Amino acid sequence: MQRIRAAQGVPAAPDSDVHWTFVPHQPTDILWMPEFELMPATLVVDKTGRICGWSRDAEALLGYAEAEALEQSIVLIIPPHLRERHNARFGRYVQTGVSHLPEVAISPAMHKTGTIVKVQISLRPVYDESRKIVAVEAMMSALPASAE
Repeated sequence: MQRIRAAQGVPAAPDSDVHWTFVPHQPTDILWMPEFELMPATLVVDKTGRICGWSRDAEALLGYAEAEALEQSIVLIIPPHLRERHNARFGRYVQTGVSHLPEVAISPAMHKTGTIVKVQISLRPVYDESRKIVAVEAMMSALPASAE
């Protein structure tokens, strides 16, 4: 099985403090969205639903250190009442590439403390050389209290 892992040293985007190495992907496979500056918390989930990339901003937003989050199921940050639906839709997205979400969505996420945090989230698939989805990159930021 091919592995995608977070690593030090390769900037994900110009002027970014997020560093990723996508194995076996080429840097040109990763396209950054204009919303990146607004959504600094970045995580990557492989096609099985395991977290394989976790930025420092994701740690600040959701409370889990990288070492705590990596290799865990994405349900770690999904509120319990949404997990079944999330898993079904995530699986369908990985298989088909079709998302039910708008380009930028508002969603609840679960902080390490159990507190629900409203976030803006944008998803982007990560492809292998045969154009199959092998992971999903999520960029998110806390939704300002005034916008809730």
